[in-house]
Amino acid sequence: MKIECLPTPRLIDYVECFCLEQVRGIKRSVPQGVFDILINTHALIYGADKQLLLPSMWLVGQHTRQYQLIAEQPCWVFTIRLKPFALLPFPQFSAVEIKNSIHSITSNFGGSGLANQIVDILSENKAQTANMLLAVCAELAQTWLIENLLIKANFVVPALFRAESNYILRNMGNIQVHALCDNFSLSKVTIRKHFLAHCGLLSKELSQIWRLNHFLMLEHSGKLPSMTHSAIAAGFYDQAHLIREFKGVFGNTPKAFFSDANFDVATITQIAKRFGGSYSPPTSPAIQTD
Repeated sequence: MKIECLPTPRLIDYVECFCLEQVRGIKRSVPQGVFDILINTHALIYGADKQLLLPSMWLVGQHTRQYQLIAEQPCWVFTIRLKPFALLPFPQFSAVEIKNSIHSITSNFGGSGLANQIVDILSENKAQTANMLLAVCAELAQTWLIENLLIKANFVVPALFRAESNYILRNMGNIQVHALCDNFSLSKVTIRKHFLAHCGLLSKELSQIWRLNHFLMLEHSGKLPSMTHSAIAAGFYDQAHLIREFKGVFGNTPKAFFSDANFDVATITQIAKRFGGSYSPPTSPAIQTD
């Protein structure tokens, strides 16, 4: 089960949502074109090289392929999901350096204090419901973000890059680089610099991720008569084009993906909310995502 809540209006420009879930066994994560900050209560194993993530605070860079976390015992994972254009100011990392990787950030802006508080809350308050735990963790995280990043670090969202990434988002990834250049009267070199500096991905890579996300949303909805129809509606030339790109990101075919017992329906819900603009409302109610 995964639950989430939205941030306060002051953080709407930076944070999509706060999530809480309990991971058991294998959790596969779909690239969604966003940055995540994770806090875990027990050890997790990340990626093919089996990186050990001890209970701490972790920054998840942009991923161009599906990755997995393995919990050998039930583990609470609290997530601060940042918007694509809002990588916060962690001075030891660049957006490109953290691509397809996870790094500890407990030494940044008092992160160890927040991580310890949240780990204690999730580990000790067994009588509280998940929604109650999420509310407490989100309140602590919002205080940390406002005090340490917005006030002390004076982080400001890069307005032009926000507009560029939102332009791709509104088109659900079905856009060519030249269209992006024409819309903003910028050269390909300038667009490339913006995306690598602020996102860690090329605009083409972010477009591919969101185009595949759109396909996942369409195919899961069951509203179109076939996978080929979903592929074409999402901007792929044909089913062969879809399968080629899908396998490059997910390592298997769309049919195998949807047949997997570990398929995460909540991810599709999050994708639909992102495309529908639900992550920028004026209020922050609790939301069940599966």
